[in-house]
Amino acid sequence: MLKFSGTVEGETQLLRSFEGFTEGVTNLEPAFEEIGIDVREILTEQFAHEGFGWKPLSPAYAIQKRRLFGDKPILRATDRMFLSLTNKGADGNITDIHPMEASYGTSVKSKTGFSYPRAHQTGTSRMPQRKIFALTEANKRRITRTMQRHLVKTARGAGLNVQSALI
Repeated sequence: MLKFSGTVEGETQLLRSFEGFTEGVTNLEPAFEEIGIDVREILTEQFAHEGFGWKPLSPAYAIQKRRLFGDKPILRATDRMFLSLTNKGADGNITDIHPMEASYGTSVKSKTGFSYPRAHQTGTSRMPQRKIFALTEANKRRITRTMQRHLVKTARGAGLNVQSALI
């Protein structure tokens, strides 16, 4: 929780405005909902461009994958992982939003319980790293702007005259 304190003689309205703002910042769920949309759109773009540089499949696996799943892009053989990361409410999607924290991700695992999303994100001794979630500077600014818009709206609702300088 944020807390402002101070004394400005004869300016009790200013302190009330700051108190109203800090009370409004005890629930960031609306901002987290918007950020969830941002995250899902960023992940959709990441998959569309095959991670902006994911390592190609090994020749042997590429042949096997084509035979089993057709000409599907990297990390999209069945689309279970892709859909769980890019569609709120899809099987395996994690969108867990609370007043002061949020989690986004996937609980999709292989039939044997192996967390292949994690294995792709970090790489393994048998599989090259293909980061599913890699934020570019533009992605970071997008998420920051979403939070900034929410905070400016909250401050203005508390009576503060806030000028927004978008990052």
